[in-house]
Formats: sequence, structure tokens, C-alpha cells
Amino acid sequence: MFKRIGIVAVLLSLCLLSMSPYHSSAGSDPMSPLKGISSYKVFYDMPTKKVINQMKKYEVVIVEPQYYSKELVHQIQSNGTKLYGYVSIMESDSWNDDRMSSIHEEDYYYENGDKVHFAEWDSYLMDLTSSHYRSVLLDEIGEQIVEKGFTGVFFDTVGDIDDQFLGDHTTYEAQSNAFVAFLDSIHHTYGDLSMIQNWGIELFKNYTYTYMDAIMWENFDYRVVSKDKWSQNQIKSLKAYQASHSFEVMTLSFSQKNPSIRYSKNLGFIHYHEKNHFNKW
Repeated sequence: MFKRIGIVAVLLSLCLLSMSPYHSSAGSDPMSPLKGISSYKVFYDMPTKKVINQMKKYEVVIVEPQYYSKELVHQIQSNGTKLYGYVSIMESDSWNDDRMSSIHEEDYYYENGDKVHFAEWDSYLMDLTSSHYRSVLLDEIGEQIVEKGFTGVFFDTVGDIDDQFLGDHTTYEAQSNAFVAFLDSIHHTYGDLSMIQNWGIELFKNYTYTYMDAIMWENFDYRVVSKDKWSQNQIKSLKAYQASHSFEVMTLSFSQKNPSIRYSKNLGFIHYHEKNHFNKW
């Protein structure tokens, strides 16, 4: 449950921010950098010369920006590949020293008085209603994405808003509006930066689709999504939204390679199959 003091004041301020006249419409822009692409890859390890050369095969590559200099970003993008920098929104990883040294105790999300720790990733759930935490994220995007010349930013872990809070309306609305306020601050500060959202389909449909050039759907494995009722309903919803707003759906599978590729392409989505993991090219 959401346990911050002064929740009414926080919600009122966030609602006002979400009504900003500078509300982004990048997701409806037919000139999106992702318009018409057919290939992409995700790679989070340090790039070698071989990897840098092989990036030419892909129109878009999503990477960990801390491994890239401004010069290297320019080199790769001059060969025709668009780079998107990974930024974790709802979780802060223990390995990320720059992030961890900047956040305050009030930036964490607390449940029953304790921080929420995800042992599998050694990461902590964060509280987007913290203005300080949003400022840390904004500075990180400026330093790691904008100043280095990336085409755009890839928002990971925003799906936690759906996964962790969807059953608690008050908290869900607070965190969702805080993300919208954060997206508005990006627009105010950095202009129309291209954005991709990973997961959080309900969040995307109800709050953020007008900001995003794409949403990524991980685990888009044919044997599940072709039969699962929830998946079928979400596919229909996204297709309906695409009819009136220009954004891409980027799907990613880890199994059932060929049928997953065919199924995604038949839906007009952009598919990528990962046979290993994101730290191996």
C-alpha cells in the first residue's frame, strides 16, 4: 500500500502536471525514427569492435548507454543504425553506482515500512511520486542519452506499475500520473526525444501511448500469445490504438522462433528473437 504522508497534495500536484499544455504527441508523429523499421536487437554488454561492426545489420539496437561515448554513438549511427539507451525507471540496480549514489531514502518505494528488493535482479522498487527521484532520472537521461546523441531512450521496468500496483487504484494512479509528469519534464527539458516503453500495456493504453514511438512486448512466444485470452485481448487493443495513433509494437521471443516471427509479422509488428540473453551478441 502507498504510505507517503500528504498523499492528497501529491496527487493534486501530479494531476495538474499531467494536464500540462506541453503534453507530448510524439507517438502520433508519422516521422518517428521507428517508422518503417523491420529489424532490431537488444544488447546490454560492453561492445567489442566485432559487435560494433555487426550492428550495421540492424536498423535499431537497444544498449546500455554507460558503455558508450558520444564519439562511439556517432560512429555507430553514421553507419545507419539507430541507438536507443536503456534506462530502468521503476527499479534501481545495485550495480549502478552513479544512480545509487544519487538517490535518497525517500526515493524508494516502501511496503509495510520496508524497501522492496527483487533478489533475482538485485534491484529495488522505486517511488516515482518522489520529485527528487524523477530529477535523478531526468539528469541520467540528459547525461547518458541526450548528450551522447542517442536517437532515443528505452524505458525498462515501467511494467512494474502494472505488475505491482494495478490492484490498488490509488497507488496505481499516483505512480502512473507520476510517470506522465516525468515524460512531460523530458519534453520540457529535451524536446521530442524518441521513446520506447517496455511492457506495462495497461499503463501504455491508459496513460502513455501518445508519448511513445513504440511499445515492446517481451516473451511474445507463439505457443502462449496465440492461445492465451489475455494476450489476444491485448493484441486487439493495440491494433485498435494503432488505427488512430502512429506507434510501433516491437515483439521479442525467447522460444518458438519461426512461428513467433511469422505470427508477429502477420500482425504488422516488428519482431526480434533472442536465442541466448541480452549480454551476448
